[in-house]
Amino acid sequence: MLKDNIIFGDSNLSEIQEAVELLNKGEIIGFPTETVYGIGGDIFNESAINKIFEIKNRPVSLPLSAHLSSVADIEDVAFDVPDEFFILADKFLPGPLAIILKKKKNIPDTVTSGLKTIGIRIPDNKIFEKLSEEFGKPLAATSANISGKNSALTVEEVKNYFPVGISRVIDGGRCRYSQESTVISLVEFPPLLIREGVIRIGVLEDILKVKFRK
Repeated sequence: MLKDNIIFGDSNLSEIQEAVELLNKGEIIGFPTETVYGIGGDIFNESAINKIFEIKNRPVSLPLSAHLSSVADIEDVAFDVPDEFFILADKFLPGPLAIILKKKKNIPDTVTSGLKTIGIRIPDNKIFEKLSEEFGKPLAATSANISGKNSALTVEEVKNYFPVGISRVIDGGRCRYSQESTVISLVEFPPLLIREGVIRIGVLEDILKVKFRK
């Protein structure tokens, strides 16, 4: 798969520090990932979560996901994590794979639209990784677009979608894959394919040696 070739400069670090300050105030920011741009806020701040739904015009019945800086953070948001998660994580994370797991009770139900499960993303993007590390908490996030529209692939597209509502967009250039992540659920076995994206389902089936439900 394509590699992240972002080189940090003082401007990147300055943007990230300012973004962290905004997140701590409950603001919403835009950020790059390897697939598409995202918008997100503090996963434990319900006001921020509600704002994401509002500015995106997203139905509250469609959950947000938890964006983490590393696999080591998984226990902050999920429990009863199956072995299959770690098998796939070893191959693909950080990377363009979102995995649905059982959510911990400390995650507000607002994030998951009342569901007892949560989607996990660990983007393969140095800017996002640094942002998440500096913030120190998971981000409740979704793709940067108005519901039903194409996801933003550049900073300019994010700003066009959200002339108001988000406080900052961190510029990471054009997204490497320009395609959504693959989404699967490991809540039950056999696993369930939710959406096929960058990673082909056959590759996942070969690794886990199981046929996914669809």
